[in-house]
Parts: sequence; structure tokens; C-alpha cells
Amino acid sequence: MLVTSIIFAASFYQGTEVASKTLMPTPTPTPALTLNQTIEPVAVPELTPSHSNFTNFAYSTIGKYSSNFPIAETITLCNYTTPSHSGKIMKISIFLAGVSEVSHVKAVIFANEPNVNFPQGGEPVAQSFETFNVSSVSGQWYNFTMNYSASPNTVYWLGYYSDNLTYYFYDEGNSSITVTSQPKDGTSSWLPVGWAYQGKTTMSLDALYAYAKPGSAIIVNQTNSAIHQSTQSYWDAIFVLLIIGGETAILLPRQAQKKQYQQIKDLF
Repeated sequence: MLVTSIIFAASFYQGTEVASKTLMPTPTPTPALTLNQTIEPVAVPELTPSHSNFTNFAYSTIGKYSSNFPIAETITLCNYTTPSHSGKIMKISIFLAGVSEVSHVKAVIFANEPNVNFPQGGEPVAQSFETFNVSSVSGQWYNFTMNYSASPNTVYWLGYYSDNLTYYFYDEGNSSITVTSQPKDGTSSWLPVGWAYQGKTTMSLDALYAYAKPGSAIIVNQTNSAIHQSTQSYWDAIFVLLIIGGETAILLPRQAQKKQYQQIKDLF
């Protein structure tokens, strides 16, 4: 009886060991190289809302009148209101006339001082990349490249600085005011500005405004969704196989134990 129990215990242990070793399913994952190739994300261009819409604001008409008594080394500005959506002022075009000695001109933008409805003093918030030589005595449009992020529906003062005599063109009206600074004193690159009122006139100045399409989504770099799903499905299948294998490894030894126990009962 003792021998029989020992033989049973030994055979039960071997059966359990064999079952746990041989009956556990072994998953065969996709080779690493193929897996890496599958996970590799597809490059998607990054689009921060693109400035895909353009509009113009300010005053694109060549005025009937030309300024009188221009003063050298001054800033001349006129106030305009930006469109109702955020964007960038990309270009300022001004209709100017010069003198035979040539004027060196830069376009500038000043913030508004709301309490007095005049430009804020000090340096401009933006200036053009180029300095143009204004020499046409009859007048022409000069296109200055800008890159200024402006607030929507906001008053800004746009205009130019000239180191020589430069005439601007304008029309009379109540929508805008034109101002001129005192002459530069030679001690600073820009002035702690005081402004001289020129009248309720609108300078011939056109501003190009770039803005994102309303409601457009921001697209950033991301993995391809179809590839991500296929990779996830692969690992889901492996996970299920491991669970089935674990349950099988537990279940089979129990079944073998029951069978051995039944055989012992039959002996008695």
C-alpha cells in the first residue's frame, strides 16, 4: 500500500510537470524587424493653424491730396482697426512721393494709447524688414514686408519713418487721424515721441492681413491611425493566448489529479 502511494505521488508529480511544460502554448510573435516597421509612424506635416486666408484693411485708395511741408527725420502715422479675427500684418503698402535727394523710408507700427487715442510713445511695436529709397516725385506704392501678430478688432497706428522729405497722400474723413512726430534729435534710434495732430484724414496705406480659417483644426505630428490599430490588435491577440495558456496549465493538472484519484478509488 505504501509502495503504491509512492508510485502514485511520483507519477502525479511527473504528469503535472510534463503538463505544465508541454501544454503551455508558446506564442510566436511577428519578427522584431517587421514589428518595428509596423509601429514606425507615418510623418504628417505639422500645421499650426496655417494663415490660409488673406484680407486687406486700412485704405487702399490713392488720396486726392498730398501732404504739405514734410519734415525730415519724422514718423507719420494714421490709425486703423484690424479685422475681427486674430492674424498677422504681413505687408504694408504706402503711396509716397520723394525728392531728388532720395529718402530712406521704413514702415512702422505703433500701439494705441486708448486714454488719448494717440500712438504710444517710445519705440514701434514692429518695423519693416526693408528700407526703401523713395525717389519718385510723382508718387508710387512702396510695399514693405512685415511680420506682426496683431490682436483682432484693435486700433493700431501704421505709417513710416523717413530720414528726408517724403510726402504722403490722403483723403479727408472722420474715420482716422493722421499725426507726425517731432524730428529725431540724433541721440537715439527712435524717439520718446510727442505727436503733432495733422487732422481727420486717412493716409493712403494698405495693410495685408493673414489669418487662419475660422474653425480650422490644429494638426500636429501623429502616428497613422490604421497602423496603430493593427499593432494594438496584434498585442491583444498575444494577451488572449497568454490567458488561455495560463488557464490550461492550471486546469490540466487538476484533471490529471482527478483521473489518478479515480484510479486509486477503483483499486480499493
